[in-house]
Order: sequence, then structure tokens, then C-alpha cells
Amino acid sequence: MQLILIIIIFFLIGFFSLKILIPALKIYLPDIPNNRSSHMKIKPRGGGLVFVILSLLSTIFHGNFSYLFSLPLSLISFIDDKYNISAKIRYLVQFSSAYIIIIYSPFERLSINLFKNKLDNLIVILMIVFGTSIVNFSNFMDGIDGLLAGCYSVVFFTIILKFKVIWLAPLLGGLLAFLKLNWEPSKIFMGDIGSTFLGLIYFSAILHINNLEDQLCILFIMGPIFIDALFTLIRRAYNMEDIFRPHKLHLYQRLIANGWSHKGVSIIYILNSILISLSFIFGGFYLCFISFLIACAIMYLLELKFSKPYKNNF
Repeated sequence: MQLILIIIIFFLIGFFSLKILIPALKIYLPDIPNNRSSHMKIKPRGGGLVFVILSLLSTIFHGNFSYLFSLPLSLISFIDDKYNISAKIRYLVQFSSAYIIIIYSPFERLSINLFKNKLDNLIVILMIVFGTSIVNFSNFMDGIDGLLAGCYSVVFFTIILKFKVIWLAPLLGGLLAFLKLNWEPSKIFMGDIGSTFLGLIYFSAILHINNLEDQLCILFIMGPIFIDALFTLIRRAYNMEDIFRPHKLHLYQRLIANGWSHKGVSIIYILNSILISLSFIFGGFYLCFISFLIACAIMYLLELKFSKPYKNNF
């Protein structure tokens, strides 16, 4: 009951804060459509600022500093929304933020007890790469109304429900408020400040789960999002394309290009995440894994039958 109350309170604060900020963000952070955009009208971005601020303020009540450790990345991402900062600088901040998250997580203390220093250092480096990959995949997949916010709402709700992670409740409340205004037809976008923040907090939440099978299930829930990002990256690398060059080649983008609505595509991804989540909650690891495979099969079917064919610069 306490968790539900926290979510509702932060939902209401987040919703009315966003309604107040939308006119200002439309002036100072307009998202002007270009050849890669999935929208046709100028809309404000930077809406992620609200659930970032609300999450940071909640730190004084629950004592988990993951939100605070994410502040440098949030700041650089917010500046990037306006001025397009160098990719090297952005990745340096991502790398540093992921490192801090790991150092102050249960994972780092566990690894020190299990491994000698050299192997421990290698594991930390691999975890940083994993964490920064999540951050960037989140950013890549924030391209249509409701998609990223919807899937993250599912996984954060699952973590809260399954593991009683109170410190995620304020973020979920703010995220749901944003989702209401980001659903098609959207009134606001979260921007890099929102997508990178969500990715880093998600990474932190995974590290605070002690059981490996549970960690994998939490990853599976975001499978529809991250499998799309990962396989598009691999495909582009295989085709000798510049993987750092902006594009419209993700499956969700090619579904939109083939005439699907933002709402329709987002619902497919979110329902897949819900299916995996429910399988985890009521059936455990093996049922969760089966549901993840079913979701992958659905995405493969969408690729074969319903998306615009993969072609660079289509």
C-alpha cells in the first residue's frame, strides 16, 4: 500500500510539473523534425528532466544514492539535448557513471570476495561496457511515442513488485506521468536526459538484485527493446556501415516506415515485455525464458512480414 501511494503521489506531481513545463520546453528545447524523425510536428523534448528531478529529490527519503550517482550523466545529456556535445565526452561521462554505480553496488563487494584483483578488474570493465551499452541502447530506442517509457514502466513495476525496491517507486510515478503525455499523439519527448538516465538506473537496479537468474529475467523483460537495438547494431557492423552514423534502421522504425502507427508498434513491444514479466512473477526463470523466446519469435515475424525491408538510407 505504501508503494502504491508513493507512485500515485509522484505521478500527480510529475504530471502537473510536465504540463507546466511543456510551453517553456517547446521554446527552449524544440525537437525539429528531420529526415530521421518519426514525427512531423515540432514538439518539446527534455521531459525526462521532471522524473530525473523527482527521483533525485526522493533520495533523502530512501537513502539509495543511485539517482545521485546518475546526476553527472543527466546533466551532460540535458546539455546535449540543446548543444550536441561530442560523442567522446558523452561516453566518458557514461563510463565514469557506470563505474561509480558498480563500485557502490552489492555486485562489486561480491566480486571482491570471489575473485582475485586482476580478474575482479576485468569483471568491472566488462560490467562498465555492459552498463554503457544499456544506456546507449535506451537512447537508440527512444524514437517513437510511448515505446521506451512504456517498456521501462513494465520492468520497473516488476522490480518493485518482485523485490520490494522502494527507491524505484518515485521514478515509476514520474515515468508513468510522462508516459501519459508521451502516448500517441505525444505532447512531449523525454530527450537524452530521460533515456540515458533510465538506462543507468535500470543498470543499477540489476546490480542490486542478488540472484543471477533473477537478473537475467529482469534483462529478458527489456528484451524486445534491447534485442532490436543489438541486432540492428550487429547488422550494420556486418554490412560495413558506420555504426556511429544516425539511421532509421531499427525494427520499430521500419515498422513505422511501413505504415504502422506509433501506438501500434509501442503496444506490441510493451505487451511482449508484460508477457515476460508475468511469466517471471508467476512462473519463475524457465517460464520467463520461454516467454522471452516467444517475444523474439514475434519480433522475427514482424521483421519478415510487416516491416519495411532493411536497406541503408531507405
